[in-house]
Amino acid sequence: MKNILIAAISILLLGASCKKESFTIAEQVFVPTSFSPNGDAINDVFVVGISHQGNNIEVYKYHIEIFDKNDVKVFETNDLNHAWSGKGYPQGNYYYYLSIETSEGNAEEYGVVKLIR
Repeated sequence: MKNILIAAISILLLGASCKKESFTIAEQVFVPTSFSPNGDAINDVFVVGISHQGNNIEVYKYHIEIFDKNDVKVFETNDLNHAWSGKGYPQGNYYYYLSIETSEGNAEEYGVVKLIR
């Protein structure tokens, strides 16, 4: 198994901003940059996506933590199918740490997701 080094987005968790459109980690892992939990069934949750594109990609380990602007953890899971709904949290930027191990390689990523109300 090869290790895939991803250039991390350097952020300060207090008041940082980061401009980046949607991007992929290791070509198969998609991390959205925003979501809008407004009940229209379009982008209502923040969830990391795996694109198999004809490959049989296995996820061995997955972990994501999401923090607010005060560095308070608001969400954490080891389950790829468990999405963050943003319920009870205001609009704004949230910061995540993602660690994933797949049959295609390993990746760690720090980034920003915008919750839009």
